[in-house]
Amino acid sequence: MELAQGLIFGVLIVILSNWIFLPLIRQYVFNYPRQPLFAGFNGSNPMVLLPGFLILTGFGLGLGIIYGLIARPE
Repeated sequence: MELAQGLIFGVLIVILSNWIFLPLIRQYVFNYPRQPLFAGFNGSNPMVLLPGFLILTGFGLGLGIIYGLIARPE
């Protein structure tokens, strides 16, 4: 169960931070030109999104494994 929770956590980090919040922060805080949300899905190359997705999903999966190993047995 911890593996699934960690994987979901990693995917949510990717979606919320890199694909939604980062473009909004760049646009409104640092006055960059308008930033597209979900930048790889708007007709350009979606393979650009793959490295970040794999890295952060792997982080979430590793976190789930670690939590599973250190959790107290019931």
